[in-house]
Amino acid sequence: MIYKFWPKEAKRNRGKDVQLVLARFKKKVVEVDYAMIAALENRFPFESPGCILYIDPKSKMPMGVWKALTKELILPDQGLYWEHAKFYYRVAERSAIATLHVLESHFVWSQVIATAAWQNFEHDHPLRTLLKPFTLNAHSTNSAAFNMLIREHGVLTHGS
Repeated sequence: MIYKFWPKEAKRNRGKDVQLVLARFKKKVVEVDYAMIAALENRFPFESPGCILYIDPKSKMPMGVWKALTKELILPDQGLYWEHAKFYYRVAERSAIATLHVLESHFVWSQVIATAAWQNFEHDHPLRTLLKPFTLNAHSTNSAAFNMLIREHGVLTHGS
């Protein structure tokens, strides 16, 4: 997740589409960028929820959602399209948060603590005894979670 404050002139590396979006707003906006999720392949009939949310920093209200896959800007005055765009953003945000949580909490810290305790403490060490209920089968659980969630064709890569 990237928060950026955009000046009135658009950044060149985003291309002409984003320049048009920023020209429409004509002021500073906060950008919450989940467009990288659009690169993920999804199973039919789902589409990738990659998008960018534009927020007015003064009112803290959303100004629009840029759908990266279709390259269209949805504005709050577009009725059901706006409701779909808000749902689209929530799916993208939750996918990113879930992925970061799984990677950081489970695959990094849980694995490191369990492995360090198992390798460095004696069998009857008090800390190893204390950590045992929390780290029991951590490696097999994390491996199974990785295979189900993160691998190619896993739950998180489908974006659904």
